[in-house]
Amino acid sequence: MASSIIDEEGKVRIPEEIQRQMGLRVGDTLVWIPMGSIAIVKKKTRMNVEEIKKRIDELRKKAPECFTANEEELPPAGPASEALREWALAKLGLKE
Repeated sequence: MASSIIDEEGKVRIPEEIQRQMGLRVGDTLVWIPMGSIAIVKKKTRMNVEEIKKRIDELRKKAPECFTANEEELPPAGPASEALREWALAKLGLKE
C-alpha cells in the first residue's frame, strides 16, 4: 500500500505508482470526498452533459420502473450521497 506524509504546509506528495495508475499529470485537479476517517480522492474530469443525459435515458429504458426516479425524488446532497453519486457515475462509464 502506498503512503504519504503531510508536510508543515499541508502538502502531500502523491506516490509515483499512484500517479501512474490514476493517469495523473502536472496541472491535474484532484477532488477529495471526505467520509469520516477515510477520503475518496479522484481525478477531476470534464463531463459532457448531453452524453450524461443520453446515458441516463438509455439506463432508464432498461431499468425496471421501481429502480428509476425523477431528480426531485432523490435524497438531498451530502457527503455520503455525493460519494455514492461519484461511484455510480464511474460504474456507468460516465467518469474516470
